[in-house]
Amino acid sequence: MENRTNGKCPDWCEKETDHRPGSYIQFHWGRHTVIDPRGVIDPSRIRVDAYMETVNGKDRPPAVSFGAHLPDQENMAFADIPANDARTLASVIELLAGATPEQHAEYVAGIRAAADAIEPEPEAG
Repeated sequence: MENRTNGKCPDWCEKETDHRPGSYIQFHWGRHTVIDPRGVIDPSRIRVDAYMETVNGKDRPPAVSFGAHLPDQENMAFADIPANDARTLASVIELLAGATPEQHAEYVAGIRAAADAIEPEPEAG
């Protein structure tokens, strides 16, 4: 696919969009994978895809972008991580498929505690 800013999109790019019409930022998106594990929310709200930004005609490193609308937040919570880290995350998620709800909760609490030890979450307000 041809890119409007610097010639060619990545091979995996299925859609290129502007941040705003006429913007200096373009987004390159791979195939979206979406799920609705609880059957209670819009399935487009839980997604993962290949992603890359082009800013002022220069490509930033591609990443795997994943995110979801969380029940207590208006905006989507998302993160972009390098492809190799995404493979590691996928392996962990596979192992979690056999975990109990209590083990899930314990693991999630551990992730949050580790993140807060490095960089405390800002207070809401």
